[in-house]
Amino acid sequence: MSDSHIPPVTASLGGDDNDSVVLDLQDLLPDSGGEIVIHSAGLGIIGVSTGQTVTATGMTETHVTAAGEDVSGFRYYQLDGGITLYCPAETSLVLGPEIS
Repeated sequence: MSDSHIPPVTASLGGDDNDSVVLDLQDLLPDSGGEIVIHSAGLGIIGVSTGQTVTATGMTETHVTAAGEDVSGFRYYQLDGGITLYCPAETSLVLGPEIS
């Protein structure tokens, strides 16, 4: 995983666009390892509203979460609060405190 600091993003996902959705990190439940897997269900862009800072991002090689989900080849976003988000490589996550 990369150690580079990534600043928070303020972004709009396009309002009425049917291929995007915004989730609130507080509504997502991590597994015992602090990992959350977001399955895209065909969505191209997923916004995640959070005040936490992304501290590392990249692509997983081989990894199975504590809940038993194989996220090999997924994108990951590690947050400063200890949570790691995973999503399919073809999905883009936009993270920040003011996502709409």
